[in-house]
Amino acid sequence: MVDGVAHLATFVYRMRAAGAWSDEVGTNVLDNGAPFYGTYLCKDGKYVAVGCIEPHFYKLLLAGLGLQDDQTMPKQMDKAKWPQLRARLASVFLSKTRDEWTKVFAPTTKYADACLSPVLGLHEVATHPHIAHRAIINKGPLTDKDIIPSPAPKFSRTPATPSPMGKGAVPRDGQNTLQVLQEAGFNQAEIETLINQGDVVQYNPKSKI
Repeated sequence: MVDGVAHLATFVYRMRAAGAWSDEVGTNVLDNGAPFYGTYLCKDGKYVAVGCIEPHFYKLLLAGLGLQDDQTMPKQMDKAKWPQLRARLASVFLSKTRDEWTKVFAPTTKYADACLSPVLGLHEVATHPHIAHRAIINKGPLTDKDIIPSPAPKFSRTPATPSPMGKGAVPRDGQNTLQVLQEAGFNQAEIETLINQGDVVQYNPKSKI
């Protein structure tokens, strides 16, 4: 995992080498330094997230906020005035609730590409239109309020469903050893040898360990 994460950070190292990334946390475009890439508190105490780096997306954000003609607004990439810009955006976001802003920037509006989305609680995610359409979050087995993510990726010929929690729902370690080895072509003697040598584990339902 560390190897993979390091590889994913290649673009950050390249930006740093080019002088476009600072080691000071909170001063870069993607680490909450930029006022157009972060989260904002709304009137109801909930949050929205914005991520409009590209100028044409940023212009849509300003338009949706009613700031497109405000001549006092600092330039998007003027880092020296980012604190001033953040304060201005923050004050505007406090004028409406999260859901009101979500409607302003909904996919069916002219501001849809402004890269604004609601910050949802775990209990709200399942009812989000995109999540619901994709059936990404489904009913869980424990209580009426229990929800659980669906397996991913989704396959049309072999769809998967979340396993309910409980005795026997999730295979025990070694529960399917015999079946897998038999399907792989091992005979009974070979399987017993593998088990006796400790090369594989066969689940024993009588064991109390």
